[in-house]
Amino acid sequence: MSFEFGTEWLVYGVIVASVFGIYFAKKIRREKNSRLRKEEEFSAGLIEPPSLHPVIDPVKCLGCASCVTACPEKGILGIINGKA
Repeated sequence: MSFEFGTEWLVYGVIVASVFGIYFAKKIRREKNSRLRKEEEFSAGLIEPPSLHPVIDPVKCLGCASCVTACPEKGILGIINGKA
């Protein structure tokens, strides 16, 4: 019986680890893309955002990326170091 109990925990552990692994891989990829886009914009001479709409208070930002998904101008906002 203890073997089955250990096997169940192992299976659940693998599933949970997979979910967290996928989540963090996507998070890292999104942040990398945001950094690259920011570097490209700065190298092109864009110091301000190319729009007047995104006004984010970094003190209140939780890093949930809801502003990124809700922004009508796609590709303007991004999450870097957990902040918009």
